[in-house]
Amino acid sequence: DDDFNWNFGIASASAGEYKAAEEALLQIQKEKYRSDYTFLSWLSRCYIMNAKAHLAWEIYINMETSNESLALLNLIAND
Repeated sequence: DDDFNWNFGIASASAGEYKAAEEALLQIQKEKYRSDYTFLSWLSRCYIMNAKAHLAWEIYINMETSNESLALLNLIAND
């Protein structure tokens, strides 16, 4: 269930459980969630904390130029 995985993923990441959060977030199927900046930023943070920074960079590269992409770049640089 996408709603459960969304909530579990965000809650896990907020608690510092990045491996569990990454697994939950990656199970989300709905495009509505997967294209949301909140999803992208938390997934990027999970990737970085799980030593997969190159995947966070790929998320940034695939975004269109916007305030959200600049915020994600800032998150990547600071994490």
